[in-house]
Amino acid sequence: MKIYLISDSHFGSDRGKLPSRKREELFFEFLRMARSDADLLILLGDIFDFWFEYKHVIPGHYFHILKELHDFASSIETHFVGGNHDLWVDGFIESLNISVHRESFEFELDGRKLFFAHGDKLRNTDLGGKTVRMILSNKVSIGLFSLIHPDIAYEIARFVSNASRNRSSKEEAPSNPMPNAAVELFEEGYSLVALGHTHVPYLDYWNDKIFLSTGDWYNVFNYAVVTESEVSLYWYLENRKKTIKWKS
Repeated sequence: MKIYLISDSHFGSDRGKLPSRKREELFFEFLRMARSDADLLILLGDIFDFWFEYKHVIPGHYFHILKELHDFASSIETHFVGGNHDLWVDGFIESLNISVHRESFEFELDGRKLFFAHGDKLRNTDLGGKTVRMILSNKVSIGLFSLIHPDIAYEIARFVSNASRNRSSKEEAPSNPMPNAAVELFEEGYSLVALGHTHVPYLDYWNDKIFLSTGDWYNVFNYAVVTESEVSLYWYLENRKKTIKWKS
């Protein structure tokens, strides 16, 4: 069995290494490749730079992405794990034949327990970050935001996203992005913990378990593949990979 993973494409933002439309084209290439090889695809959060579901509105600039994902999910089992930029899902993603998980997704492969999450909620963050999370997940905030005209709402979201990214860009990327919460999950019996969010590609052992940080499809263009025998992290544009075998 082959499980494909990808995260942090932030479609809709043009502040990545390539414009959003070019990243979309490369993503469609990736989907065509995965369609011929994958048994399962997991979208590990922040696929969209901002996602909010109105009852009668679908964001026009995401149309081609949604169509490609629907076509893909019609033949390959697909799961969507919400990130901190695209957690406001409310039925539409499911209508594309995609299973939605707002917190995490667990899967068993060859007797091993695998844990998948975007990862933002598993990391220590400053008071500002915690406050933003609380506001975004609050039902009152969601209800009030739904009253804003979509064009205005997306402009607000773009401003907030850019401000957050400017703050994050000043922080030094961790050489080892594994949070303490991953150790707790390993101690609970999980053989693999796979997270996104940091945009840092990383794959290594923790004792006899494996930690994977899926990098991004924003600057580095990573994806990962998990099989019964090994876990691989790919650099799509560089045509290289790192692979490690299961120890037990």
